[in-house]
Amino acid sequence: MIDALLGTGASGEPHGAVAAAIEAIRNSGVDVLAVDVPSGVDASTGETAGLAVVASTTATFHAARWPVDRAGPLLRRGRQGDRDRIPPGAP
Repeated sequence: MIDALLGTGASGEPHGAVAAAIEAIRNSGVDVLAVDVPSGVDASTGETAGLAVVASTTATFHAARWPVDRAGPLLRRGRQGDRDRIPPGAP
């Protein structure tokens, strides 16, 4: 499953349909590929304000995102899974 619900500018606790989608992803039991950062995780700090996706793999495009690149709270909490940087212009 691909998680691209929220982007790197998202912060605060997810609500409504987004929170319901995150809960469904968490309960799906399938591997999750997060785009840039798992939804519900603050890309600036790696912290969560509530519900967040737990990804099997997190792919970043062009430049690695700070918490993904340097692990920090994401890795300690097991939310990002493997990391993969996709270079610009990749097919």
